[in-house]
Amino acid sequence: MLYNLKSHGSQEEGAVLVIFAALLLPMILLTGMAIELTRETYVQTQLAYACDAGAIAAARYSSVDAQTNGHNFFNANFQGNNKANISVVPTFTISTDGNFITCQATGSMPTFLLPAAGFNNLNIDSLTQVQRITAPSEVALVLDNTGSMAQNSKMAGLITASNQLIAQLFPGGAVNPGIAVSVVPFVAAVNIGTANSAWVSKTFLPNLSNFTKGTPWSGCVMTPDTGLTMDSDAPPSATRLWPAYYTTSTCTNVLNLTTAAATCTTAKGDNNYSYTAGGTIKTYSPTVPSVGPNRSCGLPILPLSNDPKALTAEINKMVPIDGGGTFNNLGLAWGWNTISPKWTGLWSGGIPAQPYGKIVKSVVFITDGGNNWYSSGSITGDPTAYNDTFTAGLTSRIAAGTLGSTKAGICKTSNCRAQIDERTLDLCAKMKAQGIQIFTIGFGSGIDALAIKNLTACASKPEWYFTANDNTDLLNQFKTIGDVLLAIKVVK
Repeated sequence: MLYNLKSHGSQEEGAVLVIFAALLLPMILLTGMAIELTRETYVQTQLAYACDAGAIAAARYSSVDAQTNGHNFFNANFQGNNKANISVVPTFTISTDGNFITCQATGSMPTFLLPAAGFNNLNIDSLTQVQRITAPSEVALVLDNTGSMAQNSKMAGLITASNQLIAQLFPGGAVNPGIAVSVVPFVAAVNIGTANSAWVSKTFLPNLSNFTKGTPWSGCVMTPDTGLTMDSDAPPSATRLWPAYYTTSTCTNVLNLTTAAATCTTAKGDNNYSYTAGGTIKTYSPTVPSVGPNRSCGLPILPLSNDPKALTAEINKMVPIDGGGTFNNLGLAWGWNTISPKWTGLWSGGIPAQPYGKIVKSVVFITDGGNNWYSSGSITGDPTAYNDTFTAGLTSRIAAGTLGSTKAGICKTSNCRAQIDERTLDLCAKMKAQGIQIFTIGFGSGIDALAIKNLTACASKPEWYFTANDNTDLLNQFKTIGDVLLAIKVVK
C-alpha cells in the first residue's frame, strides 16, 4: 500500500485549524477580561483616593459645609465622571455626634472588549470612613469681657459658643489627658488670680500694701512692659514682677487713705469712694458697679485644664465688666503665658505647658472692638494696666509715658490706639514664630476696618480670621474653629 504523506499533512493542518478556531473565542475573552480588570483596578484606585479626599475634606473643614466640601473634593480627585462614560455617585453620611464621616461611592464603567460576551458594564464601588479625633494640644481661649459685651446679648452668645467648643474638644464631657484648655478673660487689665500674689512687686507702687483686709486685692495686675519694651512671655523673676492693679479714689480728699474713716467732700469723677474704719469701702454716686480699688477688675484666668466641667463652670461665670477700654495685647500676652513652656509649673493648679514642637499650641482670640482708650465722665481714660495712679490736681488717668514710645510721646487718647495696635501685632508675630496657631474673631458691629485689618494680620492664616455679626454667626465660627482643631483619622 502506498502511504500518501501529502494527504496526511493536510489532515493535520486542518485539525490544528479546527482546534485554533475552537480556542480563539475563549482566548479573546480571557485577554479582554484581563484588560478590563486592569482598567477596573485603575478606576477603583482612583475612586478610593477620591472617596478618601472627600471624606477627609468633609471632616476637616466646616461641618456646615461638610456635604459641599465632600462632593467638591471627590469630584476634583475622581476624573472618571468626566470621560469614558463612567458614572459614579458619592454619598456622604455624618454620624449624629459629628465625629464619623462616611463616603460611599457606587457606579459602573462600560467595557470595551466584553460586550460580545454579554458584559456591557462592570460595577465599581468604594467605602471610606474617617473619624474626627483631638490631637494632643493646648488651647488658650482669650475672651473679651469688656462692658460693651453687654450689648445685644453678646456675652450670652460668647458663653454658648465657648461651651460648644469645649464640647467639641471633649466629646461626651469626659476628661481628656491629651488636650488642655485655658480660659483668659480680659478687660483693660487681666486677673492672674490671688493665688499668684508672688508675681506682684512689693516695691513698685501701687502694690498689695495699698489694699486693706476689708477690701483685699482681687488679682488684677498692671504691666511691667512699658515704653519701648514690648510685651513677651518672659516669666516672673527677681527682676520681672507685676505692679498690683489699684484704682485710687477720685475723691480728692481721701486719696490713698486706706485705714481711717473719711467723707468724700470733693468727688472728681467716676471712682468716688472712701474707706471705713474697718477697711471696707463706702461709695459715692458710683457710675459703674465695681467702684473701689479693684474697679474694672475681671474674672481670674483659669490655667490649662483637661476637665471640661471646670472649663464650662469658669466660662459660665463671665459677665461684662464696665469701665475700661479694649486692650487686646493684654489678653493675648496672658493667653500666651498660659501655654508658654517658660511658665511650666508656675500656674497654681494648672497643667504644665509642654515644650514647643512637642504639642500643637493654639490661641482662640475674640474681641468686639478695636483697641481703644475709653473716656468716661470728667476723667479722661478709664483705669487700665497702663495707668498712673490718680493724683490730686490731675483730672485724668492718662498713662504718662508708660505706654508711649519716644516717637509717639506720651500716650493721649488720640494716639493710644496706634500704640496698642503696634504692641498687639508685635505679640502676634512673636507667637506665630513659636509655631502657635492663632484664630481671631471680630464680634459685632464695633469691629471697624482697621480692627479687621489687624485681626486678619494677627491670625496665622487670613482664613483664620472670622467675622461674627451676631450670636448665630459666632456659634458657627466657633464650630468651624473646633473642626480645624480636631485631627482626622481614616478608620476604614
